[in-house]
Amino acid sequence: MLEELKEAKIIPVLRNMPDDHLTGIVQALVDSGAKAIEITLDEPNGISKIQKIKKEFPHLLVGAGTVFSIDDAEDAIKVKADFLVSPIMVKEVLHYANNRHTLFIPGVFTPTEMVHATIQGASMVNIFPASALGPEFIASVLEPFDDIPLMCSSEENVKDYMNAGAKVIRIDRNLITEEMLESQDWILLKERFQKYVNRVNLPPGCGA
Repeated sequence: MLEELKEAKIIPVLRNMPDDHLTGIVQALVDSGAKAIEITLDEPNGISKIQKIKKEFPHLLVGAGTVFSIDDAEDAIKVKADFLVSPIMVKEVLHYANNRHTLFIPGVFTPTEMVHATIQGASMVNIFPASALGPEFIASVLEPFDDIPLMCSSEENVKDYMNAGAKVIRIDRNLITEEMLESQDWILLKERFQKYVNRVNLPPGCGA
């Protein structure tokens, strides 16, 4: 699963999306190059949305985000979530997921937290909040720890994070606007996400 996420490179995060628009939203993202998406669990219907998308898009990697507890992890694994993401490190959740052969990507902020998470068994860590640190931090921290795969969240300078060494970028904010939802303008969504896909696939050293 780790290698599949690295291949996907970019993960749109769906948070509190209307149930009746979900299929259209995911279809637009898939059409514009999404190979993986994340549904956050900080909403009442997160688990049922994962289940729905897994059924409708069987070849798409579907992850659960905002995973804080073993209960969250258990619920997500029951509906066959492909990976779990958290803004924090919870070692009990990491061990629980590892024992069930499910990738859990915990949130970390410092080099010490990065190393401790990998010692506990994390295969990738989520730098959170990456925007407070910037691409320069990613490049610097990977000098001594280049064997730790990093996930970051970014909206504007996705290519800067990739050039700095991040393996996966989450688009967590501003991808889907209220106006887009009201008008159900999935063509605009497709165009917007395609731009992100194009950026992360530029050769190293090219612009953001």
